[in-house]
Amino acid sequence: MKIISGRAKTGKSTYIYDEIKKEIDKNTGTNLILLVPDMMTYQTEYDIIQRLNNEGIMDVEILSFKRFALKILEEVGGINTTDINSFGKIMLLKQLFEENADDLKLYRKSSNQEGFLNEFNQLLQELKQNLVDIDSLSAVKDSTDNYFLAGKLSDIELIYSKYIEKTKDKFVDEEDKFGLAISMISKSKYIKNSKIWIDGFESFTQQRIKFIKGLVDYSKSVSLSLNIDSDYLSDIEAFDDFEAFRTIYETYE
Repeated sequence: MKIISGRAKTGKSTYIYDEIKKEIDKNTGTNLILLVPDMMTYQTEYDIIQRLNNEGIMDVEILSFKRFALKILEEVGGINTTDINSFGKIMLLKQLFEENADDLKLYRKSSNQEGFLNEFNQLLQELKQNLVDIDSLSAVKDSTDNYFLAGKLSDIELIYSKYIEKTKDKFVDEEDKFGLAISMISKSKYIKNSKIWIDGFESFTQQRIKFIKGLVDYSKSVSLSLNIDSDYLSDIEAFDDFEAFRTIYETYE
């Protein structure tokens, strides 16, 4: 994987657009993909049109992670279950808290509190996005001497496991679909004939890192921009302001 490093406003995106323009001019039939954050897709489309002077804009796809994963699934297939949205998940969580109230240690009455189920749903999303499974939660729970932390982890582990039981082979959420897309990368002819640039991200969840690793393994090439001076990548703690770039450095590692 090629790393394009530099602080903000130092021309990383322009460098990427110029690389894409060179690939368009080669006219090799390779898929050219620019992967950016959801909220940047329209602005990036505008910027790259300006840079390319409208020439060859139809030859590059500007995608978010979500849209990229869906393209893989549309090509390879694999979804045989029903989507479940946030409202459906919150209703399911309410049911699970009620059914398992007697086995909960600290969250027995919490499901009735305003906003709690929405926050718990967000917690489950983050666990999935960072590849934290039931065994990982159990291991952390067993290793702590803190009563309240152990109680919370025990309740999270219980509801998380019940949620997985209820949805397995029946419903899929966005994290499930993304995980399925990761498993399908190796079968995708679309990916194998692609050159990919990733721009505009400060950090990645573990699930997205796994996705990127799959792209590196099976695509023609992957280039990633990082908002950090290249000198910091060799010895970040040698700089006084290194803490400001810690997250980006950890992404690089």
